[in-house]
Amino acid sequence: MLLITPLAPVALSVPLDLLVSPQMIASVIALITFIGLAVGHVPGLRLNRATLAMIGAGAVLLLGVTSLKQAEGMIDLSTIILLFSMMVLIAVLETAGFFGFVGDIVIKRARSPFMLLVLVVVTAGILSMLFLNDPVCLMLTSLICGVVRRLRRDPLPYLIALATASNVGSAATITGNPQNILIGTSSGIPYLVFLARCGPIAVIGLVIVWAVIWLLFPREFRARGNSPRETSGETGQTAPDAVSVLANKSVSARANHQTGPEAASAAEDAEPPGPYSGDPGQTLEVDKAPPRVDGPTLRKSLIVIALTLIAFLAGVNVTLAVFIAACAILISRRIESDRILTHIDWPLLVMFGGLFIVTGSLTSTGVSDSVVRNSEFSTANFLFIIIR
Repeated sequence: MLLITPLAPVALSVPLDLLVSPQMIASVIALITFIGLAVGHVPGLRLNRATLAMIGAGAVLLLGVTSLKQAEGMIDLSTIILLFSMMVLIAVLETAGFFGFVGDIVIKRARSPFMLLVLVVVTAGILSMLFLNDPVCLMLTSLICGVVRRLRRDPLPYLIALATASNVGSAATITGNPQNILIGTSSGIPYLVFLARCGPIAVIGLVIVWAVIWLLFPREFRARGNSPRETSGETGQTAPDAVSVLANKSVSARANHQTGPEAASAAEDAEPPGPYSGDPGQTLEVDKAPPRVDGPTLRKSLIVIALTLIAFLAGVNVTLAVFIAACAILISRRIESDRILTHIDWPLLVMFGGLFIVTGSLTSTGVSDSVVRNSEFSTANFLFIIIR
């Protein structure tokens, strides 16, 4: 005998207190903030990444996930101070003409496309090890664009080399990029230990960058007897148009904080190029005016930075050493401090401050610990399955 009984409806319900718990609120705010940072904007609103992080921090405080007193402790002041101090050093070097001076040396030493590629990779890598990689890219982009257009070379491989080498080189030291600064200040890893572990990897990465670009652009570095061409690589895009866009963006970014001779120097790099030469054996000679350098300021800056590097090697706290260096380098009778402060990337500092509060709320509510425990369990199961 077959008995058929009606099944009672199964209600899947989630407790209301779980939906409005501090853990859930913190997780939702963090997710929305991270998505906004990844996209870079919110449709219909004029918000950048800094304001998105700031709004996320405000939402955490408004909804009571974190108190104002807790938020004050979540902000890693050491990281903010180190970032700010590095920006001050870079701003003074830029104002003194350091990056133009280095670029002029590179141009004079590069006697062939092959050597120019090597010098771009090495220069971008070394500068990014010492300073933040973003300003290195910004300062050298317009210089490289101006040089390769005057030489009628394909700009694409050199710009790719600059971007990739600066990223790879910055991985070598604590002061190479904002991520490393956060890792270094949070972990307390000494400067030399960080360099000893990551430096060799960065050097290998720079060699790989050079080799890959050399292989991907045979017409620029290895082919012989190519006629002048109007297009760049295999993309078919008109190269003068492509490089003009990049050069003009970099020049505009520099001109935002420059006036007088500096603005004129930046504008010189925006002149239109001619047809590009495809001869890799071309001797690179460019008629370029010497860079404008503030000798006394540059000498003082280099001395301060050299002493800072010695302090790193001696085991002095990185944040303290860089902050003292920034204070010392601002003492000047030649450059107004207001002019230096206009070069500071304030939105980046605001973004870091907001993110400290947003991510700190995940820690204070226990979300981070829960994620770590679950990930450890999942990883253990995964490894157990592989072993079996």
